[in-house]
Amino acid sequence: MGSSAAINQVADIMEKMPAEGKVAVVSATSGTTDKLIALAEAALSEGPWEKMLEEIIEKHENIVKELGISESEIGKNGVNLEKFWEQM
Repeated sequence: MGSSAAINQVADIMEKMPAEGKVAVVSATSGTTDKLIALAEAALSEGPWEKMLEEIIEKHENIVKELGISESEIGKNGVNLEKFWEQM
């Protein structure tokens, strides 16, 4: 799930499922795991990891904005998805 469109598609599917037993398991967004590995390798070799980190952050900030999650819903430790999940 590498985009807000993909996340919304899963949310639509989940909305149609019965509430009882509803579970969704997701991992990193598309391409993020490979980018995190490359970032770690760059940091260990004292390479240019800062730009890589900024790209990862920017990608996720854009997804959050596209999902319509406001800054007030973003907590110190990331996005508070409680409201998002309540809607499902």
